[in-house]
Amino acid sequence: MEFHSRIARKAGVISFWSLFVVPISLAQANHVHAAILTKDKPVGTVDISATLLSNGRLAETRDETRKSGDTMAVHTLYAKSAKPVEIKVQLTGKQTGHVFITFGKSAVTISALIGKQSETDTKEYPKGADFQATSHFWFVRDRPKVGATCSYSAFDLGKMDWKTLTDTYVGDVTLTYRGKHVTAHKITNQEITQLLDDRGLPYRVDGTDGTDYVRD
Repeated sequence: MEFHSRIARKAGVISFWSLFVVPISLAQANHVHAAILTKDKPVGTVDISATLLSNGRLAETRDETRKSGDTMAVHTLYAKSAKPVEIKVQLTGKQTGHVFITFGKSAVTISALIGKQSETDTKEYPKGADFQATSHFWFVRDRPKVGATCSYSAFDLGKMDWKTLTDTYVGDVTLTYRGKHVTAHKITNQEITQLLDDRGLPYRVDGTDGTDYVRD
């Protein structure tokens, strides 16, 4: 448990991109650069991408660099059906290592190396869980109707346990980006509010924990 707690403290809570990888031939990658704010104070930067692959899978990536020098790269791969396939986390800085999570038939397998300590564990799926996170494909591939919802089970890297999220497409809003008015798609769940462009990439993500991403 202490080993998992140290992973959680380093990795933090992975938000809506629960994010993602894949050495498969990629379609053209879509990505944005953003500032990371904690209670409105800049603490680092992040590169975010969402790439629809030629085989219909979705690769999501979030690469964070903190002012402290710590980095975290989170890569998540989703099947065409929107079920997660794998999550990979790479850490550098005060602690170095990686966490690999593979989704099997009845459980996830967690393989981690933090510093010189390694461990492998499994965590069974919750009974009746639905893993089809179709909302991750919204505006990357799919065009939901206003009011559309998607409830799914996700693996919380911050707690090393399962959680249930419900994403809702609230509708479109207008915001100012680089001095121009743009239309953004507003999606909310229990943890974050996202304002996305037509590629499914964020102009802004506001977290209930006080951590926000604001696109450059």
